[in-house]
Amino acid sequence: MEKTRELETVSQAKNAFLASMSHELRTPLNAVIGFSELMLDGVPGEISDEQRQCLSDILSSGQHLLNLVNDVLDLSKVEAGRMELKLENLNMADVINDVVQTVEPILGKNRLKIEVSIAEGPPQVYADKTRLRQIFLNLLSNAIKFAPPGSKLGIETGREGDWYQVSVVDNGIGIKKEDQERIFEAFCQVETLPDRKKKGTGLGLLIARQFVETMGGRIWVESEYGKGSKFTFTLPLAISDIYPEEGNRR
Repeated sequence: MEKTRELETVSQAKNAFLASMSHELRTPLNAVIGFSELMLDGVPGEISDEQRQCLSDILSSGQHLLNLVNDVLDLSKVEAGRMELKLENLNMADVINDVVQTVEPILGKNRLKIEVSIAEGPPQVYADKTRLRQIFLNLLSNAIKFAPPGSKLGIETGREGDWYQVSVVDNGIGIKKEDQERIFEAFCQVETLPDRKKKGTGLGLLIARQFVETMGGRIWVESEYGKGSKFTFTLPLAISDIYPEEGNRR
C-alpha cells in the first residue's frame, strides 16, 4: 500500500513537471516558428537560397518540437486526470468533412485520395469535438505517413449497437503482428521499409487511444504487414439516438 502511494506521488509530480515545462517551452518555440515564417516570406527583406534552406530547416525542426511538446502536455493532462472534455452531441459527417478539408493539401502533395463512407441515418455521437478532431488527424497523419504515393485512404463509419464505429484504412506497409500491441505505447515507432525513415513523435497513436478511452470508447488495429492497416475506434452514440425521449439531455 505504501509503495502504491509512493508511485502515485511520483507519477503526479512527473505530470505536474511535464505540464509546467511544456507551457514554458511553448512561448519561445512559437517565437522561433513565427520569426522563421516571417523571414521566409521576405518581410524583413530578401534572403538568399542558402539562407532560405537554413530557415526552412529551423522552421521544420521548431514545428516538430512544438508538436512533441503539445503531445506531451496532452498526455500529462490525461494521466493526471486534468483533461477537460466538452461533451456534446456531434454530427460525425460534419467532423469528418472538416478533417478531410484540413488534410487535403497533404493528400495532394502525396498524390493520395481519400474515400469516405458514412452510414445511413443521423450519424450523431456524444463526444468532445476538439478531441475527436485530433483523433482523426492523428490516425490520418499516421496513414498518410506510410501510404504509397498515388494510393487511396478510407474512412468508414457505421452503428454497432449503442456505439458509433469509425475506421481509418490505408494500404501502406502494414504492421507486424508482434508490433500491433505496442504501437499504442509512448514513443513507439515500429519497423518501416528500408527506404523509409521513421517520422513523427511516436505519441500520436497513444494520444488517440487516451482520448478515445477518456470519452468512453475503445480503439484497436487490424493489419497485415506489407498490405496495409485498419484503425478502428468506437464512441457513444448521441443520447437522442439511443433514447429519443431524452432529446439532447445527458
